[in-house]
Formats: sequence, structure tokens, C-alpha cells
Amino acid sequence: MSFRGNRTAQSAQFRIDGQAVDPPYSTRNSGVRSADLSITGSSSPKLPIGLARDASAVEQMMSINRRLVTQIETLRLKVDIDASHQQSAREGVRAETKAAVQAKDSQLRGLKADLKGKDEVVKNLTDRNHQKESAIKRLMEDIQVLKDDVQVSKGVADEIQKQLGEFQREAANLENGSAYRDKDENIRQLQAEVSKLHKNLAHMEQELARAKEKIAQQGTRLRLVDNDRLNIQTKYKEELSRVTLTMHNDIERMRDVMQQQWREMRDLREQNEDMRNDISEIRSLIMDDRLQRGQQWHQRSPEPTSSHFELHQASPSLPALSQKETRRKFANCRKKT
Repeated sequence: MSFRGNRTAQSAQFRIDGQAVDPPYSTRNSGVRSADLSITGSSSPKLPIGLARDASAVEQMMSINRRLVTQIETLRLKVDIDASHQQSAREGVRAETKAAVQAKDSQLRGLKADLKGKDEVVKNLTDRNHQKESAIKRLMEDIQVLKDDVQVSKGVADEIQKQLGEFQREAANLENGSAYRDKDENIRQLQAEVSKLHKNLAHMEQELARAKEKIAQQGTRLRLVDNDRLNIQTKYKEELSRVTLTMHNDIERMRDVMQQQWREMRDLREQNEDMRNDISEIRSLIMDDRLQRGQQWHQRSPEPTSSHFELHQASPSLPALSQKETRRKFANCRKKT
């Protein structure tokens, strides 16, 4: 909390009743004064009116001085208590800020560890994709080799068909000879080879179809893996940026709180300094009034008795001021008047 706004209210509450006058006598030593008066009363039957009035004023000023001393001590105690409370509050804020920063640091370290694990997973998936791409490349090379074999087989089959046609024509010419049976046997063998080649071609086409399906499946899986990897990277980058921004905002907010606490402490120190200055001015005014009263008393009583000095020394004393500070306070009082 700030004490700048309450400065006027506290100044209004600080009020001193009565007048600051230096009493030459104390209440508790009134018996000595009465005894002195009784002794001197033997020579004078009646107390002078001016001396009785001064004695009454002295008693009143003694009570006023005691109240002023009590108020000054109370103000000092209040200033010390407020300073200790402000110090404890600042230490509490520092501890809470430090704990919050440590929690945010641990959370950030956990997120970094999770991101590192996800990067390892993505790296493993990337390595697997490279391996699968290499396998697909080898399969494509094998398929290309098979295609080349099929083309060669087709050329061989066409050549065999041509030879078969020639053999059929020769067979037609040799139907009635002995060579006909040999040619017929060769034709059957060639037809068997042709049918076998057709079967091999059909099998190769089936293998090509299965290879194409596998390639399509592997391509789909690769695309899915790439999409998952991109989604994971995007998600964790967004999460990391969000957490970093949140932590930055929290740190800025805590920094503002610390600056506000520092400004409040500075205002409290200024207020305490003002209160000390006020107390010093009150003390200087009291000392000035005491000096004036003492001078007036010496002027009225040119021959003071020993009991007067004893009673004057028994009056309550205020804290002593240095000569330099006394001059400064007197100068301030003259400026105000």
C-alpha cells in the first residue's frame, strides 16, 4: 500500500494542544517549592501575584511538555513499526516472485524435454521414411528390369510366332513325307514354349500389378507420416511460443509489482523524513520557547535561589540537537513566521 495519499490525513491527525513553554519547575518537586515559599513566607506574609501566576503557568507547561514528549515517542514507535511491516511485506513478495519464477522455469524445462522427445520421434520416423524410400527405389529398379524382360520376351515370342508360321507352311508342304512327323513334333514343342511364355507374361503382369499396389500404399503411408510430422512440429512450436509469451508476461507483471513496492518504500522513507523534520521543528520551537521563558524568568527574578536551579534541572529534557541543526531549525522558524 502507498502512504503518499495518506500523508495529508496523517498530518491532519497530528495535533498538539496547548502552548510550548519552558517550565522552570516540575510538578513532582512542587513540595520543595512550597517549602521554599513557606520559609520565605516568614519574612513576607503574602505571596506576590506575579510569582503565583508564573508557578501555575509552569505546572501547565510541564504537563504540556510531558504530553509532547509522549507524542514524539509514539510517532517514533509508529514509524519503526511501519518500516518493519513494509520490510516483511517486501520479503514476502520477493519470496512469492522467486517461487513463481522457479515454477515457470521448471515448466519450461519440462516442455523443452517433451519437445526433445518429440524431435527424437520425428527423427526416427524420418529415418524410417528414408529407408522405405530406398526400398521403394530398389523395387522400382526391379520393376524396370522386369519390364525390360517382358519386352524382350515379347520380342522372342513374336520371333517364335514367325518361326511357327514358317514351320506350319513347311508342314503343309510336307504332309505326305517322313519329315512331316518330325516337324509336327517340333511344332508341338514350339507351341508348348509359346504357351509357357504366355503364362510367364501373365505372371509378370500380375507381379507388376502387385508392385504398383505396394508402391501406392507406401506412398500413402509416407504422405501420412509427413503430415503427422508437420502437425507435431507445428503444435509444439505453437505451445512453446505460447508458454514463452505467458512466462514473459508473468515476469513483466512481477517486475511491475517489485517496482511498485520500491516506489512505496521510497514514499514511506520520504514520509518518515518529513515526520522527523516536523518533530525536529517542534523540538526547536519548544527549545526557543524555553529560552524565551528562561530569559523572562531571569529578568523577573534577578536573584534566583538554589532551589530554583535544582527544580529547573529536574524538568524533563528533550533530545539534544547539534549546533548546526539548531541553527537550521531556527532559520526555518524565522522563514515560516
